[in-house]
Amino acid sequence: MTRQVYVPNFDVYLNDSKLSNDLKSRISSVTINDDLDAPSSFNFNFDTVDLKLGKWVGLDLDVFDIGDKVDIYLGMDQTKEVFSGKIDSLSASFGDQSSLTVSGFSWLHALTFGTQTQVYQDTTDSDIAQTVARRNNLSAETDSTSTRYQQVTQNNQSDLQFLLARAKRIGYDVAATEKSLIFKKSQEGDAPVATLQFGIQLDDFSATVNNLDQGSSVEVRGWDMMKKQQFAGSASSGDEDSKMGKNEAGFSLASQSSATVIQTSDPVDLNNANTIAKDKYNERLLGFITGQGSCLGNNNMTAGKTVEIKGVGSKFSGTYYLSSVTHTLNSQGYSTSFSVKKTAI
Repeated sequence: MTRQVYVPNFDVYLNDSKLSNDLKSRISSVTINDDLDAPSSFNFNFDTVDLKLGKWVGLDLDVFDIGDKVDIYLGMDQTKEVFSGKIDSLSASFGDQSSLTVSGFSWLHALTFGTQTQVYQDTTDSDIAQTVARRNNLSAETDSTSTRYQQVTQNNQSDLQFLLARAKRIGYDVAATEKSLIFKKSQEGDAPVATLQFGIQLDDFSATVNNLDQGSSVEVRGWDMMKKQQFAGSASSGDEDSKMGKNEAGFSLASQSSATVIQTSDPVDLNNANTIAKDKYNERLLGFITGQGSCLGNNNMTAGKTVEIKGVGSKFSGTYYLSSVTHTLNSQGYSTSFSVKKTAI
């Protein structure tokens, strides 16, 4: 039987035009970093020396410039878009291997520019996301939220800082494309986008089981201004968003219980307090197992998705949540490194 050989490949589109083969051949390495709580970033190294013509290439901002749109495709044989954004910096170095390092961020980076102070009244979190999208000339892709707040204040925060904080309270993720702002539920319970077998696709993997010392039960207290009385929402065992195919959630194995009480003015009613408590409980639960690994380049892996790890024993094999992913393509090939979290074992 003939073994199939896969060849690492990449393409770069600059301002929607595919980079010529001559310019592409000057790129020696490509790196893309994808993280849940920050805009994705990229960099690639571009050879600036033309020995044949005895001149520099790309140093006069005639090839790359700040603000240029960049789309990067990676893959084994067949490529797939893994990054879209803009160039943010150009760094030239001169020596035995003179080069230009081209770096930039995804479209989400635009929401870090400047700060806003604004009061949103009689609104939901998905309404707020739509308002922020319009302010940034974007359409909005949102999962609807039902809790309505009398008033929410964005206090001298960037739009990204503000939206990430709102999303984190209710178990949502924030992302963006060139034309859309995305505000949707976390995908930690979704099916894995890749399966990695140790010794085949998976080169190395390490995982740590942590003794969770905060949040085995969470109580969120608020104050009803109309009724002049306190209310409290709660979450504990049984409120897991996902056990990721396992039976024993992290708090069931903790050395002792660790109840957490949060006093806040944020919840508007008991239902909202329960939602916040459940999110806080699951946020802490995701710290039960943390890990890192590297594998053969896989362009399906992005932060916020899940991956299945196989061949590392019955306890450590299973589905993990990707918290960060780094794609690297260079002379040694195409590889993907990643960090993961898991709620149960």
